[in-house]
Amino acid sequence: MSSVSQRGILRWNEWVPLVTQQQRLRNLAQVIAYNIHGDDESGEWKGRTLYYYTLHLSTMSSPLYTSEKLESENPKWSEIDIDAHYGAAAGVVIRLWADSGGEQDEVLSVWGVYFSGLVYLGNRLLGTDPSALGPNSLVFHMHGGYFTAPHCFKEPAPTTPRTLTVQLSSTVVKPSYSVPRLLSLQALQLTIKKQTANTELLREQISTGCYVDADAKKTGGSQVLKKLFKNPKVNPQQILAVKRRIEQVKFRLQLLGEEKEKEKIAVQAISRKRDALREQNNERGSQLQEKQQILQKDIERIKELRRQLMEIKSHLRHKNALLDYRQKKLISELSFIYPIKELSDGRFTIRDVHLPNSEDFDGKDELMVSVALGFVAHLVQMMAYFLNIPTRYPILHFGSRSKIVDHIIDTIPDKDREFPLYSRGKEKLPFDYGVFLLNKNIAQLRWSCGLATSDLRPTLNNLVALMNLSNKQNEEWSRIRRDERNPPLSYSLDRGLDSVAGTSVDPIGSDPQDYVQTRRLRCETEPVRDLASLMTLDITCKSYDTGVEYGTPAVSSSPELLATSPMQDDEASPVPAISCDHLYTQEESPI
Repeated sequence: MSSVSQRGILRWNEWVPLVTQQQRLRNLAQVIAYNIHGDDESGEWKGRTLYYYTLHLSTMSSPLYTSEKLESENPKWSEIDIDAHYGAAAGVVIRLWADSGGEQDEVLSVWGVYFSGLVYLGNRLLGTDPSALGPNSLVFHMHGGYFTAPHCFKEPAPTTPRTLTVQLSSTVVKPSYSVPRLLSLQALQLTIKKQTANTELLREQISTGCYVDADAKKTGGSQVLKKLFKNPKVNPQQILAVKRRIEQVKFRLQLLGEEKEKEKIAVQAISRKRDALREQNNERGSQLQEKQQILQKDIERIKELRRQLMEIKSHLRHKNALLDYRQKKLISELSFIYPIKELSDGRFTIRDVHLPNSEDFDGKDELMVSVALGFVAHLVQMMAYFLNIPTRYPILHFGSRSKIVDHIIDTIPDKDREFPLYSRGKEKLPFDYGVFLLNKNIAQLRWSCGLATSDLRPTLNNLVALMNLSNKQNEEWSRIRRDERNPPLSYSLDRGLDSVAGTSVDPIGSDPQDYVQTRRLRCETEPVRDLASLMTLDITCKSYDTGVEYGTPAVSSSPELLATSPMQDDEASPVPAISCDHLYTQEESPI
């Protein structure tokens, strides 16, 4: 008798909704599918399609059962036979597959089934309407009837409440056997079993040792029976030999049995190890597939980001080129507002006002010099605004009464940091120092545009070269713009000003000292050494009156080096107590 038929005998006639009644994998007998729908992108499957399902203990485990393949949208697979080792499982993962003849089968649906949570349909499927079920619905034939999942119904399915007890009519209830009656039944079964075994043994003896033909059956039947029941004479030596062989065989059987048990245990251990390795291999295979998919996505994303980066770089280069061109164009157009001309005798004028070199102010008209310096101060301020470069020494433009501020030297009091760009009588020291700071601003702008300044004294000559930069297309500026490793000061200051506390732009200038210190620590480019020496005001000027050479710092806080000169409205401004007739050395180091 097959195991399927034995299981069929043990099935209940009807399922009872008790709370204590639990379903297990061993109760599953058959799986039926309805309305299998597996359309591809074109809307229908191509060719012949076969459907089957697999059972798994988890989503990552190998299948413990695989059904046969059927060609039907409502396949009814044969009854399953599950290994008793997996029979206690309370739930399984079932995958529905479609084999359309391709290289790889298609997964139509994946269910995680908990058997005790299924909905009861009845003990028969005759009244089940497939149209009431959704696509890819599965029906499980278990002990007591047919079950399915709640979400398979198109409309809400009626739920059967679970109860602790069941009320039955007295006609259905039958008394069970008592313990003595059960014991007597068991003894009777054992007796019947023994008699059956004796009968089989007697039948074998008759068939082997008591053969008679058909003619002798009528006359010699009783004699044959007598011979069978008559005890033959046995030789004692033969009995001892047989017993000896029996003992030897028993001992051999015992040894073989023990060896069999050992080998069986070893085989079981190897089987468990094989199953563990198979599980681990499947998990690693799944992980490798997932990581490979993630890697492919990352590669595609990196390619896209790289393409976007190239576009952004190209766009940035284009915008930088336009910005450079526009800045140089605006600077060159300042010549229409402040035209600087060179006379036949080599002198330069700004708006027809002559401005001598910085050390040639003696004997000149102080008012015209103040007017020209006011023009230069406004011009430098506009250039710095167009180039987006904060000057080291902020300019306070008030026409011919403009001033310049020194925030770098810390020994000067805060109230005396403004130096006039106009002469105040006989005291020339603050005025000369202010003109010197103005020339340093011009040198800063020239350096940011790639122009070296060997001499600070010719103020207008240095400005003319800077204003004509767009027409000449200076090669040094182009080289610095193309060199990404040594960005110009304009780019560095733009980037550095974002990190300086208080990013608000001062309309008259700003102090870049914090940025210079940060950039000096980072050591971004090679010109930092020249920039640092320029920013700390490393001025080497020699006093022809005292014969003393002053280096860095240019201003000392000692009382001997500070001088207080009479100002207008009785103001006092401490400045370096050196002779500023020769602030500019004969050979000025390039900036």
